[in-house]
Amino acid sequence: MLTLITLISGYKTYIAAAGLLGLAVYQASQADYASAYQSFMAALAAVGLRHAIAKTVPSPTTPSSPTA
Repeated sequence: MLTLITLISGYKTYIAAAGLLGLAVYQASQADYASAYQSFMAALAAVGLRHAIAKTVPSPTTPSSPTA
């Protein structure tokens, strides 16, 4: 049986970024623009870090066929 953490293992950072983006929208609607800007930048940083980590993880290679 799969747990919730197992199901969202690849999407946790994106879910957190979406939450921060929602928080930024709420803060902007309450005219708290400084906090909204900080929340928005934190969301961008989270997505950027996730992208950078994904690029540094080596992709699995397929074995090449012998060329004899």
